[in-house]
Amino acid sequence: MEEKVTFTMLQFFPLKMLISAGCFLALKCVTGYLANNSRKSVIIRETNGLIHAFIASYLSITAFMSTPPLLDDLIKNSNDTALTCVGISTGYFLADSLVIIFQFSKKFGKNTESASLNINILFHHLAAFGAFYYALCSQLFIGYSTMCLLLEVSSIMLKV
Repeated sequence: MEEKVTFTMLQFFPLKMLISAGCFLALKCVTGYLANNSRKSVIIRETNGLIHAFIASYLSITAFMSTPPLLDDLIKNSNDTALTCVGISTGYFLADSLVIIFQFSKKFGKNTESASLNINILFHHLAAFGAFYYALCSQLFIGYSTMCLLLEVSSIMLKV
């Protein structure tokens, strides 16, 4: 009975996702203390996004290079690297969404222009989190999700 409960918990709370979310939250908190004005805050947010972009780019390229049949069926095929890539990215989007919600609730009513920008980013991150989380829990669309994370390569160029 205990094994079944553990398996069910890991199915809905994948360990790689939780570890990734914890690491990205810690990174945001540590680097957040360095920001003493809004410009530094933007630089720190971009730096954290750049770190995710490098990790996701490397893992998504490696996943397709290591298992070419992953391209044959993007819905049912998977490999460990692709699962890791999607798990880390799901954790990143979860952590970033939580930080945005916290920052928005903290600044609510003070600066509406900044608040609307955060809401736009929040909806984007929640949509990405939902799609990747579904892929992790169902073990379907891992190949497709990994292919979507190949876009992080262009994100590196945009952020730099």
